[in-house]
Order: sequence, then structure tokens, then C-alpha cells
Amino acid sequence: MVEISLDCWERYEHLPPLGKLLFLKVLHITGWHAVKYIGNEFHGDGAISFPSLKEFTLHKMRDLEEWRTMNGRENFPCQSTLDITDCPKLVEIPIIPSITDLTMCRSNVMLIRSVMNLTSLSSLVIEDMDDELTVLPDGLLQNHNMLKILKIFNMPNLNSLTNQLDNLSALNEFRIECCDKIESLPE
Repeated sequence: MVEISLDCWERYEHLPPLGKLLFLKVLHITGWHAVKYIGNEFHGDGAISFPSLKEFTLHKMRDLEEWRTMNGRENFPCQSTLDITDCPKLVEIPIIPSITDLTMCRSNVMLIRSVMNLTSLSSLVIEDMDDELTVLPDGLLQNHNMLKILKIFNMPNLNSLTNQLDNLSALNEFRIECCDKIESLPE
């Protein structure tokens, strides 16, 4: 099995042990509202969890509060793409060094802080995170020397990006849309 989409299993509280699937490359999980925790049961009992996974999507996980990887094991060694949308209680992404493309949309604003630990990013999309957010956390993009694409959409009260883009020497594409209160941009 190479690709799996699990959609709208609203009453199940635990995800199946998909980490055991050696050839799984694409995984989409949508609408598992009762899941509060992603951990051991999801990763399975192998030495490496999700050894071939490249693309992982978590959408509409309304009660998801915590996502942990397995300590002492290799987790997601090939994963390059992560998309987290409509996960309002999730506040942290585990450190997965291989992630290069990250999208965060309509989720908890605290989730943005996880970007600091994902220093291999080449593409980052932040969209519709919180109406109250006026500035991005200090040092958010400080160690992102490989970031080529940065997109920020629909953050109506964001008013400044000063000191956020200074260290982005590889940046090729920068888009900011529907951020009507931006007062200043870096030179």
C-alpha cells in the first residue's frame, strides 16, 4: 500500500498503527474529531516508523491536542511534506528534520512556534491562523537558511514582519495576501 486517505471517522479515538506500513508514501487523515493524542499506537512497534512516508496531511482534527514521535526510534525519515489544517488544539509539531514543505492553516497560533525547530524548510505557508496575531514570534525564521518560499495569507491583524526576513538568503518567493494591517516590511 502506497497511499491512504482516512476520512471522517469522527468517533474513533485512536489512529490505526500505520507506522508499520513499509511502503506507505502518502497519508491523509481528515475528520477524526475524537482523536486527542497521536503517539505509540500510531507509530507501531517497528525500529523505524513510517520509513517511506513522504507526504502527511492532518485536516479537521478538532480535538487533537498532542502529537509525539517515538523516542529512541527513527521517525518519518523520508517525510518532506506536512500539511496541518483545522487542528485548533494542536500546539506543537514534533521535530522531523526531513520536512522541507510545511503548510499550517486555520490551527492554533501556538503551532507557529514549531517552525523554529524545522530548519530544513524550503517552503512555508502560514494561513488564517489567528485574528489576534499581530506579530510573528521572535526568531521564528532565524535559522532557516534554506527557505526559498514564504507565503502568509489571511492574517488580518498582522502588522509587522520586521526582523523576520533578514536571514533568509535563499528566499526566492515571498507572498503576503489579505494582511491588511501590515505597517512595515524589512528592507
